[in-house]
Amino acid sequence: MTNGDLSGFAKQLEGAVNRCNADKAELRAWAEDTATGQGK
Repeated sequence: MTNGDLSGFAKQLEGAVNRCNADKAELRAWAEDTATGQGK
């Protein structure tokens, strides 16, 4: 395994983490909207 391989892997991992965080943020926003919507 070379440094180049490791760098590529790190970039892929970073992309996956960013997507996961974006999904969690969307899910949280949806949950808050739903909770406040039901409270009315």
